Amino acid sequence: MSEGKTVKTDQEKDETEDAEDLDFLEDDDTLEEFSADPVEEERRSSIINTGKPHRKVQDWDDEDVDVDFDDQLCQELGVSKAVVTATELGLQFPSLVVEGKTKSKTSSSNMLQRSLGKQGLVCSAQGFGAMGLTAFYGNAVSDDHVVTVLKRCLELGINFIDTAEVYQAKQSDGTILFNESVLGKAMSIIGREKFVICSKHYPRQGLKNKDDLRKTIFEACNASLKRLQVDTIDLYYLHRMYASPIQIEDVIEVFAELVGEGKIKYLGLSEAPPNFIRRAHAIHPISAIQQEWSLIARDLEAKGSVVDTCRELGIGIVPYSPVARGFLSGQFQDKTPSDWRASVPYLLEENRGGNIQVIRNVEALAKGKDLTLSQLSLAWVMNQGDDVVPIPGTTKIKHLEENAMAVKVNLTKEEMNTISTAASHIKGPRGNKSYMSGAFQAHIV
Repeated sequence: MSEGKTVKTDQEKDETEDAEDLDFLEDDDTLEEFSADPVEEERRSSIINTGKPHRKVQDWDDEDVDVDFDDQLCQELGVSKAVVTATELGLQFPSLVVEGKTKSKTSSSNMLQRSLGKQGLVCSAQGFGAMGLTAFYGNAVSDDHVVTVLKRCLELGINFIDTAEVYQAKQSDGTILFNESVLGKAMSIIGREKFVICSKHYPRQGLKNKDDLRKTIFEACNASLKRLQVDTIDLYYLHRMYASPIQIEDVIEVFAELVGEGKIKYLGLSEAPPNFIRRAHAIHPISAIQQEWSLIARDLEAKGSVVDTCRELGIGIVPYSPVARGFLSGQFQDKTPSDWRASVPYLLEENRGGNIQVIRNVEALAKGKDLTLSQLSLAWVMNQGDDVVPIPGTTKIKHLEENAMAVKVNLTKEEMNTISTAASHIKGPRGNKSYMSGAFQAHIV
């Protein structure tokens, strides 16, 4: 990354997830910059930054390390930020003590595999949402830390990595930092073949015909391939639905061409209503629908909605924001968000106080099973079915490890219902008016 980039230190910014919130794009000119101009696209796709050296390593005072211990230091030491004990982590994360430091390790064989769709896409049962590594939650982390996070993902058995072309941030020098570029650099170091790479195409405005659409999508996909430093993207989504006159069939026909040329392997949609899913699937098999799903965001569960449609057609579901913008990980208990999440209705001051008590009731259920709030929240999503692969995100190794443990949590039907009931009293929808204008409901006629 560019000179001067630092690791985020504020917990509220560090505990990130792939929130997929696109209403923040209205706060700057990001969408306006997404023109189909090949010169501009080439300029932006060529941005590659170099990493900043880490500061000198310090020593720990104690073997037990506070969970907010600095990311860079832990990276240099090669240790987990967790207070790793057998009591906390059990057999899933057997501890090693190296020179008085506790280090957590696990084999990739500990992570289950799941299939998405019926076309052959197989990946880890839990994925990783990479958006927060570079944008929208504060300063980007260092390139070296991205490598550390991805390596730890693989050690935990997580190989399903999610990004998007729109995950970008304007830097102080005016350049654009792409999440895809940072991931591409890291995966080229670790080994591309070890990952299932997912990215997304975001709709452009002002396209007049199918030729414009085809040119735009091909240019976007080629730019993503270049930034990711790969020949093929494993799963390529339409990030949001195109507005009329562009039809979903037109988009999928172009996506199918990309499959035929070997640029992408599998197709997906994000925030797509049931009728769009059916129409798209009739043109070319859809492997996955990426949709917000958590104990708070449950609109996709309505009868005949997204979940029912996916199950009928044999399409996998990839939940984003499975811990509800961090609220289901215990954030914002004593203060409102200081970033764009302050506009999320259930985090507004008039709702947050009552919602905190609801969250504490869910947390009490988690403690009864020796789980954290975020682990129970993730487990609830994962226990929705074997066709579900959530993509929580974080910059903290400790939280990454904690999330991965949710894979092994089996919940009974009665427990699922109890947890659902406890969380059902949350007040406020999953997004404000601007955000919901891009949600799947906006396209239901």
